[in-house]
Amino acid sequence: MTMYTSSFGIDYRKNHNALHLSLAGDFDGPAAYQLITFLQSRFAAGDHIFLNTEKLRRALPAGRNALQNLLRWAGIPAESLSLKGDQAAAMAPDGSEVLIGDQCCGG
Repeated sequence: MTMYTSSFGIDYRKNHNALHLSLAGDFDGPAAYQLITFLQSRFAAGDHIFLNTEKLRRALPAGRNALQNLLRWAGIPAESLSLKGDQAAAMAPDGSEVLIGDQCCGG
């Protein structure tokens, strides 16, 4: 499944209690809000979220800060996130995991 706006997009699949998302475009404050809104309708307690950032052009500090705050607001623990790809470290909220190389999930 795919969800896109003009500058940000999300491809996803859910497999048991793992949600695999591939992000594309620019990750800024509005993109963080879009991501949280997306997760709120699909995340269940006990799920793990894998974010693939390989298709992101850039991850802005405002996006990371918004993601950090919005995760708390939405009740989604940062510990449930694992990120991989070139922009993973730039957008990873405190408490999340940055995966290196092929250390993931097939997402």
